[in-house]
Amino acid sequence: METKIMSKNVNGNKFEFSEIKEKKGIKEITFKILNDREKKIAKYKFVIKETDKNYFSVFKLSALETQLFNKIKTPMNFIVLEAKGTNISGRFVKYKLETIEDIDLNITIPK
Repeated sequence: METKIMSKNVNGNKFEFSEIKEKKGIKEITFKILNDREKKIAKYKFVIKETDKNYFSVFKLSALETQLFNKIKTPMNFIVLEAKGTNISGRFVKYKLETIEDIDLNITIPK
């Protein structure tokens, strides 16, 4: 088995979160991805729910595949319930979290 160093997949992108806007009990935040020249290359509007733990990684793993190895520091702990925006490829994307549940998973690795 060989383990490859994944740090070469980290790019110079920067990430910006807007202030939270609340309308009729719905909290929204804007997320932008900027390239190394600080030009906006992607923009999303999130409907969020503040949480005790940070669940932003659920959205990151499912919708930000080109940013998996970049560290993204969020301004607070939250989960993305819905997202709309333009990804790095210029395509319009929509995301909706249907459910999130704790699971008890046991894995046995053969010797």
